[in-house]
Parts: sequence; C-alpha cells; structure tokens
Amino acid sequence: MVLAVAGCRGSNAAGTDAEGQPDSLVIVPVTRRDMVTNVESSGQIEPIRAIEIKSKASGAILRMPVETGDRVDAGALLAQIDTTEAATQVRQRSADLDYQRAQLTVMESRRQRAISLLAQGMMSQDQHDEAQLDYARVRSVFISTQAGLAEAQQRLAESTVRAPIQGTIIEKRVAQGQIISSATSGATEGTTLMKMADLSVVRVRALMGQADLGKIRPGQEATIVPDAYRNRKFTGQVIRIDPQSLTQRDVTYFPVLVDIDNREGLLLPGMDCAITISVSHLTNVLTVATDAVIALDEAEKIGPILKVPQDSIAAAIVKAGGKPTGVTKLPDTGEQVQTQRQRGVGRPVPSVGPIDAAIVFVVDTVRHHVRALPIRFGMQDWNLTEVRSGLRPGMTAVVPPSAAVVQQFEEFQRLMR
Repeated sequence: MVLAVAGCRGSNAAGTDAEGQPDSLVIVPVTRRDMVTNVESSGQIEPIRAIEIKSKASGAILRMPVETGDRVDAGALLAQIDTTEAATQVRQRSADLDYQRAQLTVMESRRQRAISLLAQGMMSQDQHDEAQLDYARVRSVFISTQAGLAEAQQRLAESTVRAPIQGTIIEKRVAQGQIISSATSGATEGTTLMKMADLSVVRVRALMGQADLGKIRPGQEATIVPDAYRNRKFTGQVIRIDPQSLTQRDVTYFPVLVDIDNREGLLLPGMDCAITISVSHLTNVLTVATDAVIALDEAEKIGPILKVPQDSIAAAIVKAGGKPTGVTKLPDTGEQVQTQRQRGVGRPVPSVGPIDAAIVFVVDTVRHHVRALPIRFGMQDWNLTEVRSGLRPGMTAVVPPSAAVVQQFEEFQRLMR
C-alpha cells in the first residue's frame, strides 16, 4: 500500500515548502507478509530431441503412409523405397554364392584326397601344395561372395525406412513418387525425408538477463502459459542454464531450459509462451517497498530534500557500514560490493559498504519529521524487499523522489544561493 501525505506548510513553485520540505510525501507501511519472488520471461516451445530421418537406399519412394502431425510407434513404416535394384542384387549374389559353395565342396574333396595320396607316397609335394592353394583360392572367393550377399540383403532391408523412436512427425520434406539419394556416403549427405520428435516432454528456451540469472537453479519449478492457452497453466522444471550467452540489442542474455510434461499433446513446437520461475517463497517476513530502500551512496543526496539533517544521515551510513562524505576511514567489513541491479532490482546498493546494507527514511510519528535508519535486507524483487534488521512492523517508510527530482532540487538550491 502506498500513501501520499500532504504537507501542512505552504509550498513554492519548485514543489517544496519555504524550508525545502516536499509538499507531499509518498509513504509505505512496513509490514509482515509472505513474499514470493518470481522471475519472468518468454520463450518458445521446442522438442527436446528432434531426429532427421534419411534413407540409406536411393531410388523412388513407392509408399509413404505418414503425414505431418502423425504419432508413430518405434518400428512403424515411414517410407518404402523402390526395391527392384536391391532385390536383383540379392538374387544375383545368392546365385553366385550357390556356385561358389559347390566349387568349395569339390575343392575340399580334392584337398582331402591330395593329403591322403601324399601320405601314401602316390603324389608329389608340389602337386599336394597346388591342391591346397586351389582350395584356399576358392574358399576366399566363397567368403567374398557371402559378404556381397549380406551387403545386398542389407541394402534391400534399408529400402524400408522405419521409425527409430516413438514420436510425432513434425516435418515432412518429400512426397510419394519422389526420387531420393542415399546417405551412405556421409551423415550430411542424402535426402532428408522427414523430422520426428518425442513430444511427450517438451522444452522452453527462455532468455534471462544477467540480473536474474543468479537466482535461478536447476530443479526450480516454473509455470508456463502458452499464447494458445492463455487460461491454462502448465508446470515445468528448470533443467539447466546454457553457458553460451546471447546478445540482443546490446543486452546479454542466457538461455534457461525448462522441461514440461506434455503427455496430453497440447504443446507444439514453435508455440510462444510466458514463463514464470519461482525463485523463493518466504513466509511471514518483514517487508518494505523496494522503492523505499536507498543505497548508502545515494542517501546523502536524497536526505536534504526530506529535511533530514546531514549529520543524522552520516551517522546512519556509518552504522550501516558505509562511508559518508567527509568520513576518511571505513570499518573493514570484509564484504564484497555489487549493485542491486546485478541482484535483480532497480536501485543500486552501496558502492562502499556491505552489499546487504541500505538506508530507509521513515516518518517519526512522535516528532513529525523524517529520519534515516540503516537496515540489512535479504531477498528483493521489483516490488518488495525483505528487511532482516533495522525496521519493525508498523513503521512508515518514505518512497524518495526520483533522480530527476533530486537534480531539480539541487538546481533550485543553486539558484536560491
């Protein structure tokens, strides 16, 4: 809840009263609530594994009983290529093998007889050796013919293209009667007949900015709303974050992959969808509006507009572990420095000081003025910040003016001087 509190004193043309106090304050309550932090993006449905179907046989397609969108079982017929040439080769190799088998039988008989005659001294060693060579030569031709028959039979079998997996035909590139080339010479050659994929589980590739990337972990639950089913939510799970970044309009993104159960078959490749990843869920935590959380190095600029004494702001910054203007030494906190924009929120955190420290300006209801309080914060999103220390329920925080207003105020003060 955001409230605007009107000032009680007269205001001047610059939008402030005679003493520089804003003529109205935007205030928000400090309350306990459940805090759900989500990261949102968009993406497209894509198959997890798409397979290109090619034929090892070349020739005309005699039969193709499938169409795009058909679901097929593993081993189902996808295409039948003309088998005339392959069948002829099988018959030829089979006849050659029968002839070579008969020859091998005869040569085996001659070899055995030569061994017997040599033992009886009725055949010379040279004649025996010649009989052994004849047998080896015929046996070699027999084995070669046997391999040729197996190869011809394989080509005949390859003329029938069957589904390697259970899945859906997602693209069909040829038609019945078309002549295709084989892919036996290389994986990148040959005619692609079709593409198929198992769509029982599909994937969304969502592009996430670096600001949100640190919050995402494999295993987190995601909600997907396709444009085609705006009133229905699908549940998925973050699988991984691709290490290769993408740059669009000078902004760096990383693909986050989310797998979705699609046993109903409603989600199709190419569908646009919105994706929400739940990165945290905190129960009954103290919160304040993120716009009310001020970086340590911005507090000194904003404080004067709110009529907060400079020494009071400096004390709050030092108490938070920061270094205000004029303070030469900052206690060593041993903590690194980063920006809230890197943490996924809009305002920068201190350039000097703990990364979870900030300033919140609150309205003192007793003394009726604004004062600066140092806080330590936890989880943040664009709307809320978890307050771990420094505030208590029931307090009223001030949403300070924007940077443009601060600049106008400083210009006004210079003009007054």
